[in-house]
Amino acid sequence: MSFDPVEALYTPNYEYPEHVIDDELSKSIVYITLSAYYAGVIPLIRIEQALNLAKGMNNEYAFALAARTYIEVGGRVHKGIRLWRVFDKDRTQLAQLHNGTLRLLGRYTPEGKEHLNIFKAKGFNVMSFVQALSDEVPDIAQVYENLSSYVHGGFGEQRFYRMQSWLAHAKGEHDPTVGGWSDYLDQLRKTVFSDFDLLLNVTRVIRQRYDESRETD
Repeated sequence: MSFDPVEALYTPNYEYPEHVIDDELSKSIVYITLSAYYAGVIPLIRIEQALNLAKGMNNEYAFALAARTYIEVGGRVHKGIRLWRVFDKDRTQLAQLHNGTLRLLGRYTPEGKEHLNIFKAKGFNVMSFVQALSDEVPDIAQVYENLSSYVHGGFGEQRFYRMQSWLAHAKGEHDPTVGGWSDYLDQLRKTVFSDFDLLLNVTRVIRQRYDESRETD
């Protein structure tokens, strides 16, 4: 039996050719992994490239834009890990874990526009991802708010950060604005790396099960 990804996408209860995962716990772990890798690793690699380029060019606006996106993407990864940690501590039921992880793969839609959502589950608001990081980076929500105001043209933030950057460039010094945001991003990186370490441990059983199923191939 050959695998057709298009047919699999549009066919309910599609029968995959091998290694079907049908229990809610395994599915939840797979959903966390899908979100972390496809909506986490790939964007984060590109964001890191954008941050390095912006920093090298002393472009604080481009750096702020990339930093803001980094928080959103890192928050998505951490949200999935938080869902697992809460379940692992017996503070939620399996059904709650499953529903939460399914939402990681959904798209957020405002109230009244649910009919426009082609996904089965309503995704999380981006602020849910940002706030999820507060346990590891306490001031991250305020940093995100400042970055958002700046990139969206807030007068106070624009004036403050531009003056800081202008004075630093005039003196031939490193941009304190970029440096300040970089400190928070360093904390965020540690959090995300730790999350992926935990994810490797969480997925170990499923990976071992898959390897064992392939021993006869």
